[in-house]
Amino acid sequence: MWKEELAIKIKSSWKVFIPLSLLLVFSFYLGIREFWRWYQINSEYSSIEKETLAIDSKTEELKNEFQNLKNPELLEKEARGKLNLKKDGEYVLVVVGENNFPEEDFLGADAVSIFDNPDSIWFNFKNWKNYLFQ
Repeated sequence: MWKEELAIKIKSSWKVFIPLSLLLVFSFYLGIREFWRWYQINSEYSSIEKETLAIDSKTEELKNEFQNLKNPELLEKEARGKLNLKKDGEYVLVVVGENNFPEEDFLGADAVSIFDNPDSIWFNFKNWKNYLFQ
């Protein structure tokens, strides 16, 4: 008799256990999904906050630059630096770095064509050589 009662309790407990376990799995799924949404929103918020800080710092830099350009002495200095302007009696010195230095090809096709270019000084020497020695 106790075996029959135990079998009835087990059968009835499965009827309760299955819906409860399904409810637990569904609740776990909803929790994970909401956590994922929170994580995405939080990461997007962080990136927007960083972008906002970068834009604010750039705005402050531009405001300071604008204030500096209202000063005529600094405006003149900026114009001289960017446009290579000079006053009478001054010289402009342009410094070329190693990375920006123009490459010269002494043995290539350009070196041969220097003598044929009418704007080149070497073209004039060629003409004088032909005039004097031929």
